[in-house]
Amino acid sequence: MKSFTHRIIKAIKSFRPDRTSKQQCSSCGEWYTLSQLDRDGVCWECQRFGA
Repeated sequence: MKSFTHRIIKAIKSFRPDRTSKQQCSSCGEWYTLSQLDRDGVCWECQRFGA
């Protein structure tokens, strides 16, 4: 039973994006967490300065 539950949890985690994963800003090229980028992949600093 434990191995079955473990496989279910592992499958759920594989579909869930990692909260610590980072992505490059499409404007400046710096790496940011997904919460720091807008839906277009631009960081808040580039948005603020219009880069």
